[in-house]
Amino acid sequence: MTHINKFGVGNFRVFREYQEFQFAPLTILTGTNSSGKSSLTKAMMLLKESMIDSKLFNLDFNKTKLKLGTFSQNLHTDSGNDIMQVEIDFSGNNKKEKYFFFS
Repeated sequence: MTHINKFGVGNFRVFREYQEFQFAPLTILTGTNSSGKSSLTKAMMLLKESMIDSKLFNLDFNKTKLKLGTFSQNLHTDSGNDIMQVEIDFSGNNKKEKYFFFS
């Protein structure tokens, strides 16, 4: 069974620099307020809702159930660029996918 080993995100909401998270079959997110728990889950859900047949179709912030606003509204405010990075490492198939999004 395939699951996500690592998920990385950069220049998305609270994540100015690229940040990578390791996942196990059971993972619990804990942390203080504004530490990125919701931002991490929203990034994962945004990617999931934007994929069709396991291929990235269109990263559309307005069409998801998350109501995240626009692409620009989800970039980190102090990043100085308009490139969002997402990286996913799947177990079971040695597949690592890297995506870069920009407006």
